[in-house]
Amino acid sequence: MSRSLTIPLLLVVFCLAWGSACPAANDPVPDLKELLKARLEVAQEGMRVAENELQAGRASVKDTFVWSRRLLEAQLAVSEKKTERVAAHEAYLKRAKAVEQMAKAQFDAGRVTVKDYLEAKFDRLEAEIGLKRAAGK
Repeated sequence: MSRSLTIPLLLVVFCLAWGSACPAANDPVPDLKELLKARLEVAQEGMRVAENELQAGRASVKDTFVWSRRLLEAQLAVSEKKTERVAAHEAYLKRAKAVEQMAKAQFDAGRVTVKDYLEAKFDRLEAEIGLKRAAGK
């Protein structure tokens, strides 16, 4: 048997033996826009949960910023216009300021460390820088 037939034949045998491992011809494959939209929805829900848990004292500042950053990235991925990208950065900065205020209040109350507060401040500054860059300033 020639080498050029061996690989396709092995692939056919593999798919017949383990049919579920091979995609069916009629299996719908989500397109990129659908995947980006689904990721955005997950990021929005994750951000909502993280904010609620931070307010209740069950999440860290870092956890909240991870979800905030994921949300920004997901929003940027679906943005087609500069105005949409700038709006995503503005929303990110608004969230960053709110988290920084919560972190400051929690630090003042002795519920978080100075490291947590500095992390919130750092992330807020990152958000401001990102907005300036997105806006072209």
